[in-house]
Amino acid sequence: MQDRPEPPVLERNQATHQVHRHEVLWQITIPLVVGLVLVLALMVLAVAAPAGTASQLADISLIYLIGPSLIFGLISLLLLAGSIYLIVRLIQQLPFISYRVQNFFWLANARIRVFDDRLVAPFIRMKSSASAARTFRRRVFGKQRPR
Repeated sequence: MQDRPEPPVLERNQATHQVHRHEVLWQITIPLVVGLVLVLALMVLAVAAPAGTASQLADISLIYLIGPSLIFGLISLLLLAGSIYLIVRLIQQLPFISYRVQNFFWLANARIRVFDDRLVAPFIRMKSSASAARTFRRRVFGKQRPR
């Protein structure tokens, strides 16, 4: 076997991760469980109800009508399950990717601020020197008359 390097340790923003877990519990998991319990309860009630008198041909026709729907439903279910799997994989990677992007923009912001400060420093020094000269002139020569 080949020696493969260890995958890098991905950093996770702990504060947003805790909020995400709390929201997943209350906005996804609990409503899903409650919905499933209600559907199961309705299924049990439907099975426990008396069947009545239905003809055999009506039952066979119903089977032929439901069969194709079940096949298309199964295909849709498989596509949905595959989509859910891919989305879960994407969601697992998004916090790490977005954290790195956020750090990049923080670094870019800091570098741009340093660049901006260096860019305006000569103008600030010039204005500061002019202001200091005016203050010096006022203190040495007294108040000047307005023009």
